[in-house]
Amino acid sequence: MQLTLASDPIQIALASPTLAKIYTMAEKSTGISLVVLRRRGDALLRLNPSGVEAPLPVFCQIIRASEGGRERCAACRSLVVLGACYRGLTDYCCHGGMSVVAAPVPGDDNDAEGRLVVSSCAFADADTERGWRSLRRHAHGLPVDMEQLRKAYERLPVLTEEKLALARWLVDAAASAIAEARDYAVMRMNASGSLPVEKSPSKDTAPVLKRDIAEALRLSRDLSFKGERPTGAMLIDMVVAMVSRDPSIAFTVGDVAKAARMTPNHFSTLFRRHTGITFVEFLAARRVALGQELLRDPTLSVGEVARRVGFGDASYFSRRFRKLVGATPREWRETSGIL
Repeated sequence: MQLTLASDPIQIALASPTLAKIYTMAEKSTGISLVVLRRRGDALLRLNPSGVEAPLPVFCQIIRASEGGRERCAACRSLVVLGACYRGLTDYCCHGGMSVVAAPVPGDDNDAEGRLVVSSCAFADADTERGWRSLRRHAHGLPVDMEQLRKAYERLPVLTEEKLALARWLVDAAASAIAEARDYAVMRMNASGSLPVEKSPSKDTAPVLKRDIAEALRLSRDLSFKGERPTGAMLIDMVVAMVSRDPSIAFTVGDVAKAARMTPNHFSTLFRRHTGITFVEFLAARRVALGQELLRDPTLSVGEVARRVGFGDASYFSRRFRKLVGATPREWRETSGIL
């Protein structure tokens, strides 16, 4: 059989037959699709089984059509990863009445920000009216057609308790299957210096790649850290990495605390204990640092820089900038010889 060479074990893992079975079972038994959330540069991608960006539901496309909606979606996507890596298999409420189930792919717990996460596509609250009321509050202020949004919301899958339990099981099994196939691919790469990939599994790989779903779930329980008590230090390290990667995303104390399944006061106390400053102070400092980088581009106005770093108001950005840097953005530009 003709072999091709590949250098990305994750791409090989996403194409494993075991994972394909789990994806198919999820769609047929629950009506939802599964995606893998993976960092690529500064972007957090949603990958389908073929390893390319998965199409968004119409509901998400409507929300993301506005700049404010894109920012909220980016924040939600990062918070799903945070919650999964910190808590293990978890449910996450995104955009009010819309939910997902997510689980981390077992791997290096010291690199949670770079880990893969398996997520379900969005599904609606079983109480659709309650979910819609919550969603309307969340979407308040976005320039979207609410009637069009409601129609898209009503087309989202609604999971019964039984189907939700099955969805959790399948997401967990998919995460385990990816870890197994990835580790096997890495092992072969280390042994040969390159990774031969076959269009179909050969006899020697079949026992690994065609392990049944029950075994994948057992491996998930063995390899993941769901049974361990996550530490506050691990959470804060993940939050610091997440915000440092893209401080312009609309993070709030409440959002991060919700993803970690704790109260805002508890999260704020943990963050200050481990960093010496509040989350708001840290976020502002990272945004100001990003602002300094952008201010080096003389074609960008101070207002545009403020918007790009996550400050909706240029005056507030200037006050924060002056407090941390000792000069206003305009003064800093002048003294740096940029203008």
